[in-house]
Amino acid sequence: MRFIKNNIWIIIIGLTLLTASCAKKTEDQKPISDDKTSQSDAPKVVAQVYPLISAEAPKNGITADFAWDQNGKQVRFSEFTKGKFVLLNFWGTWCPPCRRELPDLEQIAAEIGNKNLVVIGVAMERTTSMTEALSGVSTFWVTNQMNYPVIIGTGDLFDAYGGIEAVPTTFLINDKGKIVNSIQGARTKADFDLELNKMMK
Repeated sequence: MRFIKNNIWIIIIGLTLLTASCAKKTEDQKPISDDKTSQSDAPKVVAQVYPLISAEAPKNGITADFAWDQNGKQVRFSEFTKGKFVLLNFWGTWCPPCRRELPDLEQIAAEIGNKNLVVIGVAMERTTSMTEALSGVSTFWVTNQMNYPVIIGTGDLFDAYGGIEAVPTTFLINDKGKIVNSIQGARTKADFDLELNKMMK
């Protein structure tokens, strides 16, 4: 009992961290390999979920660029977001804190209007199969009526963004392509709005 009283703040902080984010993977888990699976192998559902094609390291202070296969067309992150502010959210369908903050991210995406902001998700799934990840995330996307594109991430993309070790991790990127804030752990819409307003003022 004395131990609990003397260490109550350590216990509270530990529990808070556990509920705010999830470890990226277990010891025997490997990141999804870039097996070049075509979009045609994905489940036939109406979902903005796409497989990663390639990822590049950051250059000259500009955030890491990457490309995905969008219905047979290669789309580059740098072109898709050119001149726009970006909220880039690394998450996983298996992660409770990630799922809790999704409605807030969906609301932000719905309210974008003329704010010149793009919301993009990067799913970090606990499987080494791109086909399996596409199927699972696509089903989740439709079931939860998500309203922004999600890319299936691989180890190369995780490394390009500094080695994502826990999700959710969110990067705020300005209209010049530079990361201005990185946020580890789940946040509320009010938290995101505050940081987005700072970036976009």
